[in-house]
Amino acid sequence: MTLQEYDYARERPSKLAASCLLLALTMKNLGGWTPTLEYYSGYCAQDLHPLVKRLNFLLTYQPHDNLKAVRTKYSHR
Repeated sequence: MTLQEYDYARERPSKLAASCLLLALTMKNLGGWTPTLEYYSGYCAQDLHPLVKRLNFLLTYQPHDNLKAVRTKYSHR
């Protein structure tokens, strides 16, 4: 989903991936950001929270703009 949004192009791929993982862990109630994840990713949970909030908004907000065809095309599994 972030590939369709220009705002996420400036984020580091590693930070984006870590934020997606933290969001998934939180949404599925599988625990939080552990010291092991912090060590291997290099990011602490506080560093990821602003991006996690933006990602959550992206998942829940359905834009109503003139790019519906593009979003529909790239939203299929």
